Amino acid sequence: MKAKILKNEHYIRVDLSGHISYESLDELKDICHSQFKGSRLVFNLENLKFVGSSGITDFVGLLKSVEPQKLHICSAQPEFYRVFESQSLQANSFHNSSLEAHNHIESMRHIYGQLDIPSDFIPNSNN
Repeated sequence: MKAKILKNEHYIRVDLSGHISYESLDELKDICHSQFKGSRLVFNLENLKFVGSSGITDFVGLLKSVEPQKLHICSAQPEFYRVFESQSLQANSFHNSSLEAHNHIESMRHIYGQLDIPSDFIPNSNN
């Protein structure tokens, strides 16, 4: 599995490609926990291949370690969505493309502004 990381001032997008492997997953976990903690993350799964249950539980564990209100998933294959549902993965949003995820984040930013609004006041904050 390869990860391409793109940052802008509002979120970090992680474009994943290839097959899930334990070695690359451990490295990605370390990066997410040390460098991206507290950041809004978009995981783009467009080029990630589903290869059965091997490694998928650890991958979902990585996604679950991100605060649900800061997690956005885009371009996942249907097989991933079935696993996410069975593992009760909570995310702020799921999108068909990275552009759709970007537009969602930008629209929410404009609606709620740059203020630190308590999550209780934000619809669907998944608390």
